[in-house]
Amino acid sequence: MDARSFFSLVRMDHGFAIAAAIIVGEILAGGALPPLSLAVMSIIPPMLVQMALFALNDYLDYEADKANKRNDRPIVSGRVKRHEAFGISMLLLLFGLLFSYYFISFGAFLIVFAFSALGIAYDYSLKGSPLLGNMYIGASMAIPFVYGSVVVSGGVGPAIIVLASMAFLAGTGREIGKTVQDMEGDAKAKKAKTLPIAIGARNALALQALFYATAIGISAVPFLYLPPYEGDYKYLVFAGISDLLFTYVALMSLLEGKKFMAAARRESLKATYIGILAFIAGIF
Repeated sequence: MDARSFFSLVRMDHGFAIAAAIIVGEILAGGALPPLSLAVMSIIPPMLVQMALFALNDYLDYEADKANKRNDRPIVSGRVKRHEAFGISMLLLLFGLLFSYYFISFGAFLIVFAFSALGIAYDYSLKGSPLLGNMYIGASMAIPFVYGSVVVSGGVGPAIIVLASMAFLAGTGREIGKTVQDMEGDAKAKKAKTLPIAIGARNALALQALFYATAIGISAVPFLYLPPYEGDYKYLVFAGISDLLFTYVALMSLLEGKKFMAAARRESLKATYIGILAFIAGIF
């Protein structure tokens, strides 16, 4: 297995997003940049666990990905063998748990352990459940901010709660769109009953739009009421761009349906990154 195939299997781009979210959580909780050693050490366990869960997901989703003609997936394309993906997943998961326990804190370990357990449950069963699987993905985008705050302060403040709520709503909406894109293969290969299979693609995309709209509404709260973002136009500019992108994704998804889903995934990921930048810009 070459490095490119490995990075594709474990979705390193998502790992960088998690690292950024953790650092934002640490800065918000601590009021300043954390020590470099703490920042580096703290991002390792969640990244390892996230990488492990992506590899496990590809291992379990082989038949569905094959039915959906997901040749971008390294197992489907033949670049990675299924048993290799499973072995990598278990090793990364073990290292992530041990690292958080011995080198971070017990509170951090509990979050990593809980997220690992939920992730395994998702990969094995929750993924095929209407809405529950989507909400797990949303939670996986929110928990890094909470984790970062716990690492630095041992608790969670108002800014973290707002940020995590936005991440949860936007992440859930994004994942609903993904299940619309994959619904034919999911139904054929795994007999899953994901949200669009249960209520129809059109209704699922309407629900996606509702999740996005709620996240957009909450994005105004920091600028209006929440230090250090209150009245901060740096935050407002980046948050506004992110909101516009999410609005575009929601509207185009409703208008174009499944034809737009591949583009929707790309654009919504951009919106997520820009939303994180809003909170980073507002801190400094």
